[in-house]
Amino acid sequence: LISSTKENIQAYQKRIAHREEELATVNEEIAVKRDEIELLKKSTSKEENLLTEYRNAVAQIEDDTTKLKLVETKLRERQNIANSLS
Repeated sequence: LISSTKENIQAYQKRIAHREEELATVNEEIAVKRDEIELLKKSTSKEENLLTEYRNAVAQIEDDTTKLKLVETKLRERQNIANSLS
């Protein structure tokens, strides 16, 4: 009976050790996934910043284009006036 109990205890201890190994592996995997998530967050933040810079550049180009069209219109008006005077 004592021998059987010792065997049961040893078997139980082996199962506990195995479960602890599995738990350690899972904890390592969780740590890796957390690191991956942090990298993705940083990457996403950089992409969002680049997208904002791009949108600002596009808005500036559109603004500059509008200003150039106004200048072009004024130049045509002056050219028309100059042509009508000559």
